[in-house]
Amino acid sequence: MSKKERSIVPPEASAAVLFQSDRTCCVCRERGKPIQIHHIDGNPANNDPENLAVVCFDCHNATQLKGGFGRKLDAVQVRKYRDDWLQRVESRRNKADEIAAAHQSAPIPRTAPQRREELPDPTKVANYIRTLPAIRRDIYHRSKELWDSGVTPKMRQGNNDVIDVLEQILTTLVSFYPAGHFDNQEPHDYINAITASRYTWHWSRLEPNGPRSRGTIVGPLAGGCVIADLEDMVLELISELSECLDGFEYDSWKKEWDAAGANATRGMCS
Repeated sequence: MSKKERSIVPPEASAAVLFQSDRTCCVCRERGKPIQIHHIDGNPANNDPENLAVVCFDCHNATQLKGGFGRKLDAVQVRKYRDDWLQRVESRRNKADEIAAAHQSAPIPRTAPQRREELPDPTKVANYIRTLPAIRRDIYHRSKELWDSGVTPKMRQGNNDVIDVLEQILTTLVSFYPAGHFDNQEPHDYINAITASRYTWHWSRLEPNGPRSRGTIVGPLAGGCVIADLEDMVLELISELSECLDGFEYDSWKKEWDAAGANATRGMCS
């Protein structure tokens, strides 16, 4: 029997499918697990986007098993999981965009300047940054009931909702820098990859006795830590951008940002 020819998934296709799937397995949907791009039809040379799905190593193994209690996760099932997950991710991101847009009087330009000192429009950049405390307060308020439920899936959802908004904020802030400034990547790809890497880091850090040794609580714990990481990134970016904004007082703005989260329940971090 001849061995199937494996070809490398083109970088652009790979980046697209990873971003669309939030770098998360479309089957188990646990953020932070190691993932790979799976060829749904079993043909490793078929890199058509419709034939690609992001799965973790555990779920990928399930696509290889046949018969008995190791029933194979077949192509039809993977496609259903993939399509449903892509819809859910898109819906989450649309919700994050809507929350941000509700606090803005005008859309923010997404084109990057040619030189670091030349922001697209310093006034609009400053006005956007000034809306962020209100956005933070809004998403924390929306997630409070989920966090307070004590139910692991709901707590994870609360974390995800906040993380989606923080990714949206960071993507916009990064877009104010010169094109290709961050590792020559598109802002949304760059930020999404960082989020995934922080999930992986915290999930691993929280389980010194091995994967799944602390049970399902690790998901909310890791998510809370990722929230803290991304919020620190927001502060770092705004601290630097504020140097190019005449009349913008970073210390005053930060007090508003801190106050927006001071009385809110927050995703757990250990």
